[in-house]
Order: sequence, then structure tokens, then C-alpha cells
Amino acid sequence: MENQSDRLLETAGETIAYAQEYWMEQKQLLKLEVAERTAKVTSSLLSSVIMGLAGSMVILLLSIALAFGLGTYFESIALGFLAVAGIYLCFLGLLILFKNEWVTNPILSRIIEDFFD
Repeated sequence: MENQSDRLLETAGETIAYAQEYWMEQKQLLKLEVAERTAKVTSSLLSSVIMGLAGSMVILLLSIALAFGLGTYFESIALGFLAVAGIYLCFLGLLILFKNEWVTNPILSRIIEDFFD
């Protein structure tokens, strides 16, 4: 009888050791997955910011060129810049009206997609 209970205790001890090892491995795997997803989201956001800055520079220079072009057409540089400002004001109004559809929802969808992909 004692031999059987010793074997049972030994088996229980091995099971507990395996369970602890499994738990440690699962914890390590979770840490690695979170680190990978965080890195993916961060790199995606950083590349988007860099592309946004480059795009902003292009838009700025094109806006200045358009303002000077319109200024030549209107024979007043100030009116050219005012016209470009009016175009941006209209765009801002549209952006405020459709903020969720154009900005918030696509950004959230992209972040969630990157995090869970």
C-alpha cells in the first residue's frame, strides 16, 4: 500500500512541476506576443507620421505655388494666398463634418488590425 501511495505522490509532484513549467512558458509566450504586437503598432504609427510629415511638406509647397499662381491670375499675391486659405477653410469644414468617417474610424481600424494581426 505504501508503495502505491508513494507512486501517487510522485506522480502528483511531477504533474504540479509540469503545470508550473507550462504556466511559465505560457506567460513568456504572452509577453513575446504583446511585445511583437506593440512593436508592429508602433512602427506602423511611426511610418505613418513620417509619411504624413513628408506629405505635409509637399502640400505646403504646392499651396505656396498655387497661391502665387492665383496671385498672378488675380493680379494680387494677397488675393492668391486668401483664395488658398479659403480652399483650406472649406476643406476644414468638411473635415469637421465627416471627422468620424474620414479620420477617427480609419485610424482606429488600422491600429486594431495591426494589433490583432
